[in-house]
Amino acid sequence: MADRATASTWSVCLTTSYAKAAGLAKTPLSPDVRDPATGLVLPRTKQFASSKTGLVCLGVGVRVKSVAFVNVNVYTVGLYVEPKGARKALKSYAGRDPEELSKDKSVYRVLGGAGDFSKYLHLVFARSVGAQKVVDAFTAVKGVNQDVLDKFSSLTMEGVGKSINREESVTLGWEGKDRLVVLVRDKEIGSVIDESLPASVFNLFLGSDPVSPVAKTAFAEGVPAFLAS
Repeated sequence: MADRATASTWSVCLTTSYAKAAGLAKTPLSPDVRDPATGLVLPRTKQFASSKTGLVCLGVGVRVKSVAFVNVNVYTVGLYVEPKGARKALKSYAGRDPEELSKDKSVYRVLGGAGDFSKYLHLVFARSVGAQKVVDAFTAVKGVNQDVLDKFSSLTMEGVGKSINREESVTLGWEGKDRLVVLVRDKEIGSVIDESLPASVFNLFLGSDPVSPVAKTAFAEGVPAFLAS
């Protein structure tokens, strides 16, 4: 129960009661989203260098990794969506109970699907991480041609340099059906066009074995309040 309560604090707009969300009352979202695990704060709305408009953060969660038998917080990740397209694609989930919705596999298929709306995974690091470790984590995907992964790796390495430091960011954006955009420290580094890569990368966070279960849960739990805002 403690884990569920903690995960729920990372969902979008938790100052809003579920009753309001269920009634579809227009309720403003909080201007920022704070990850209690890392203390990092992400803006609710953010326009990335490669996005045509401001995107809205559904929720955030921490990536925890075991280092020398000790669990450490690596980064906070937020899922940002283009509001107009996301509202249309997610409208059937309006008024749903956030906790129950997080158990519905169909919402993750919409959030991690192609083409309906622009979506960005915005990672803000809680500690310094070497570039190769960042690349290895992002390219641990299946079903993608090696030459595509090589290009993705090169772009990420080019942007990160030797390492990514605390409070610096790496962002992966999915534009259209097949374009994965790489941004580092809010600067667009480049993009890779491939039918498989964007879905495979987003599956790391929204699939059946997510790198951050609390983040995946928070993304889904944030949908009803987003639709009610």
